[in-house]
Amino acid sequence: MARARLSFRLHRTVIVLICVALLVALMQGATYFSLSHQMARSAQVEELADTLIRQVTGELAPLMAGRDDNSAPIKQVLDRLTQNSRILDASVYNMDGSLVARAGENISVRDRLAIGNQRAGRFFNHQLCGRLKIIRAPAVSSA
Repeated sequence: MARARLSFRLHRTVIVLICVALLVALMQGATYFSLSHQMARSAQVEELADTLIRQVTGELAPLMAGRDDNSAPIKQVLDRLTQNSRILDASVYNMDGSLVARAGENISVRDRLAIGNQRAGRFFNHQLCGRLKIIRAPAVSSA
């Protein structure tokens, strides 16, 4: 009788351990597939962001190439970019670091990316930067 009772407990313990092991394996598999899906989506987001940056810099390059003050048309481009979209703010700077135009929410970069405070990692924000490729025509002098 004692041997049958021990055998029953042993079988019950083995069944519970197998169920727990299967549950852990199922959770690990779900985590793996979720992470791989997130990585694929992240790569897609990066590609779309690079495409958007190329498009916007291509549109802004002629405005930045001129010597005139084109801050109003540049601001219009940035306003179109940030209006009713997931792009929270956009800025254009000169090579010396001076601000040319800004549109969207007026939040500092440190606050947007939660640098140096306890909200870090809480939101899914990225700062994307692109450089304008401006080709200036050679100056023509008339003699």
